[in-house]
Amino acid sequence: MRATAPKLSKGPNRWVARQIADPYVRGRQTAAFAFRSRAAFKLLEIDDGHALFKRARVVADLGSAPGSWSQIAASKMGWFRKPMHVVNREAETRREMFRAAGRQPSWSDEIDPHDDAEDVARGRGTIIAVDLKNMPPITGVNFVQGDFLLPDVQETVRMLIPPDARSGKRYVDLILSDMGANMSGNRIKDSQDSIDLCTAAMQFAHKNLRPYDVSQLGGTLVMKHFTHPLLIEFRKKQLEPYFHRVFYIKPKASRDESSEGYWVCKEFMAAPKKKAAGQGTSEAHRGETREEREGTSEAHRGETREEKGAAQKTTDEEDDGWW
Repeated sequence: MRATAPKLSKGPNRWVARQIADPYVRGRQTAAFAFRSRAAFKLLEIDDGHALFKRARVVADLGSAPGSWSQIAASKMGWFRKPMHVVNREAETRREMFRAAGRQPSWSDEIDPHDDAEDVARGRGTIIAVDLKNMPPITGVNFVQGDFLLPDVQETVRMLIPPDARSGKRYVDLILSDMGANMSGNRIKDSQDSIDLCTAAMQFAHKNLRPYDVSQLGGTLVMKHFTHPLLIEFRKKQLEPYFHRVFYIKPKASRDESSEGYWVCKEFMAAPKKKAAGQGTSEAHRGETREEREGTSEAHRGETREEKGAAQKTTDEEDDGWW
């Protein structure tokens, strides 16, 4: 009788094994840029396809902690002299010291390798990050700690937006929202929590995102959501009327078993666009990818792993800050 390897339990051992085998977790730990979480690779992939930072002068990072998206924003906007792909020997030496002391370095242990005086450059524009949790400083990033859903916190963020040179109004060119509520395992509650966060990000966009006019394109909103029929309806009613194009993206760094996805909404319009007479399903509606439709069907059947039990650590947002 052939011996078989024992199966890992569905508890902490399984989660640890998954983390060890995850190439993005390993990449985060060994990257020269010392990313604070594996979520960095999601934004890098999205940016590769959409050049998010090309024209951005003001960026708002909602749900920013531990700070990997703000790290990328700061680098893309020129706040570091060294590009991200250049190996930083000092950062690697610091990691080796932690390992020699018998502990694994984490983002909270490490000084940002680009904070050295010789490496800091004067970047362009303004970056504003906000999160309920604390986020250690990043060069070029203004951090606000507080509950983004509270009006006074949003007002604090808004006052950090510099007035537009022409109009005097305060506009953001790029809003990044990686906000996500803790998964409870209750499909209805988790879907509603996702809708609430998406609604809050969209309301912030209505008040602060640069609108399209004849002289310049409108701003861009990148927003995380968890696939569900209610969220697809949100896209059609709340996003597509106000953006020229809306894309659905499931980054490779997002775990296959997670229902997490991202909308990239480009060219914001202050007033909803009008449909041409006799127009049927819009191009944006037809743009729903096979992955999005399949994810919606799976979520509707209640078969996603998140809905089978909150005890299993299966979603990206539960471990991004630690590995």
